Parts: sequence; structure tokens; C-alpha cells
Amino acid sequence: MMRQKAFPFLPLLALSGLCLLSACSSVPAGSGASGPPSPAASPEQTAFGEPYEFDRGDFLARYQEALDRLSQGAPPRNPAPADPAGTGFAVVSLDQEVYGVSRFAFLPLSWRDLTDEELLSLAAGMDGLPAGDLLKPSHSRTGLQDSAGELPLLRQSRELSPGEESRLPFLEPGYLYEGNRLDRDPEEGPALFRLSPEEEKKIFAVLPAEDMSGDGLLRYLDAVYGNMPNPYWIPLEGELAYEELPSVLEEAADRFQLGAPHLPPYLALLAPMDGLTEEPRDPSRDYWMVTLLYPSGSQYAVSLRADTGELSAWVRWPQGFYTDGGASASPAASSGAARSEEELQASVAAYAAEVFPQSGGVLSVRGEDGEVPSPYFGPCRRFTLELEDGTSLQLTAAKQDGSLCAMTVLQTP
Repeated sequence: MMRQKAFPFLPLLALSGLCLLSACSSVPAGSGASGPPSPAASPEQTAFGEPYEFDRGDFLARYQEALDRLSQGAPPRNPAPADPAGTGFAVVSLDQEVYGVSRFAFLPLSWRDLTDEELLSLAAGMDGLPAGDLLKPSHSRTGLQDSAGELPLLRQSRELSPGEESRLPFLEPGYLYEGNRLDRDPEEGPALFRLSPEEEKKIFAVLPAEDMSGDGLLRYLDAVYGNMPNPYWIPLEGELAYEELPSVLEEAADRFQLGAPHLPPYLALLAPMDGLTEEPRDPSRDYWMVTLLYPSGSQYAVSLRADTGELSAWVRWPQGFYTDGGASASPAASSGAARSEEELQASVAAYAAEVFPQSGGVLSVRGEDGEVPSPYFGPCRRFTLELEDGTSLQLTAAKQDGSLCAMTVLQTP
């Protein structure tokens, strides 16, 4: 997820793109949060706020005891629940051909121990699965996140593959803003389970063993957005509507010299800067993150203020970066003499004067120390420009040919 790879809460690829070559402090932050500390390092919290410390070794030893009791002919009094919504504990049946496993366990280990009877029913329900396999994400949902990477997934059973990651951004805008949610095959994609009320995340997805596409990824988005406040990605009153984007983008692309004259296909997602919060959203801190998918020439990641439609940042990428994975290093990055510092300063100053014609001109140009590396455009230089009217910008230029790679508006009058 973004992205934290489990559940991509960071929209599209634009957020990561804008931070690569622009001033990250000026670009809206993503909603992905760092995971909780290792369960071995600090106590978890129960639903009642009291400390609960999960001991992996003790849990697995107790599970092994349950396996031994089971092998000695001591069946559980009751089978494990088939739905985790009641207590957080369940063993669900799955189609092994689709999901790679026939049983999947939900273990509420982040907030309570299982009882001896529950462990016995777990051992029986998992068909005697060895203790060494039980806590693998492919076999169980524990609610724990291990900072060492052993148990990284809290909301899905595996990470998305690179192919799934690359297809998902092309489905999100239609899902959120065009109503592309109907007529999906419920048998496609992840098996979705609602967790117990004590769990922070409401829906968990057991993903198919093979890559998802089409309806499967749309059902995956059901789980993604089912774990968020409903209006999180939806424009508020007074914010730029999805339907208004074409005219705003066309004007911005023309003014800031982004690609060909005509607006290309694009992907767009609203990104609240404050992330997931129970507080009312502030439209002045929301951004539309847009990827301009020019079929030829460079492609762009663009940030628009959601309250005014003003462009606040853009980053240029090579042809095919977003669409076909075929982007390669620019020939200019490996041949020819590099531009001088004076030439680069003149290039960024000329661009600033042209795209901010009412600013009164460029007051100063200051280069940052060192270079900004880029695998596609070679070494780059970043400059801070102050304009006569109080506008402040950062512009990044490729040293090899002087072409601009990124812009961020730091301050406006």
C-alpha cells in the first residue's frame, strides 16, 4: 500500500515522483504511516487500553501443545468460528486452486491471547499445520507488524506484485470518481473479511496466489477504500471537482509548458495533506495529484491545489515511465559537454519569467550545494528563485542539456 506495499494509500505514482526532484516539504505528504514497533520490542494495546505483550515463542509453544493434544485424540469441543467479526478469531475455508491455501486463520494476537480451547480448535481447523508455518502471512492474519519484516502485512495476505502495482493506478480514478464499481464477479479477486470491532482496520483481504486483473483488482479496491473514511478521496464542497479537471489541466499544461499542445490521457486522485484523520478536512491543504500520460515525449506528475486549481509542482519523466515501463536513460545524460552554472541559471530564470509573467521579473537565482542525481536525465542542479512580487520557486535543470526536470512553488504573494 503505497506506498507501503500492503494497500497502496499513496495515490498513483505522482507522490513519489514529486518528491524525487522537487522540495518534498512543499509537496503534499502521503497518508501511509510507519508501522507499529516490533511486537517483541514493546507491548501492544488491548481493546480496553491495557498493556498486552505478545510473546511469539510462548504462543507457538502453546500451539504445538495443541497439535500434540490433537494427535493424541483430544478433539476440540467446538470448531473454530468461520467469521472473525465476532471475536477476531476464525478459521476460514478457501479455494486452494485460487488462493494457494485451503484454510486461513485470523488470530487477534495484537490485543489478546487465544485460550487453550481456541488453540485446540485452531490446530484442528488448520488441519494440523506445523507451528513453523502458522504465522506466515500466507496462512494467517495476526494483526502484528514486525519491524524486521517477518510479518509486514496488516490488511492483506501478501504484497502486490509489480504487475498489480502498475495496473492499480489506472483503475483507481474510475473506481472513485466515475462509479466503476458495479457488475463485478464476486468470485474474482480477494476474499474480503470484516474484522472484529476491536481491530483498527475494518477489512482484510486474502489475495489470490496469482496476479489479479480486471474485476479482481476492483474488488481489491473495495478493501482498500473500505478501510478509510468514506469522503477521504472525494472532493469537498468548494474543492475542484473531478469533472472540472480537464479544463484546469489543459490551461496549466499550456502555461507551464508541459508536453504537447493537447491534453493527453491522465490519472488523477485527490490527496489530503493531513492524511487519515477524524478531524474535518481543510480544502486549502488538499491537492489533486495528476499524472499526464503523453504517448510521445515526456510524461509528468503534477500537483494542483484542490481549492484553487493552481499548479503547485510538477516533475518530468521520460517517455513511457508511467505507461509501459520502457523508460531508459536519456542519451543526453551520457554524452556531450555539460552546461555551465551560468547557462543553467539563465535557463531557469527565463522559464520563471515566462510562466509567471505578472511577477515583475526574477529578483535572484540561488543554486543549492551539490547535484541532484537522476537515472534518466543525468546529474541535475536545483535552484531557488525569488521573483519581484514575492513568489518563490524551486527549479531543477539537467546539467547535460539544461532542460527542466521539476518545479515546486514554495511561496506566492
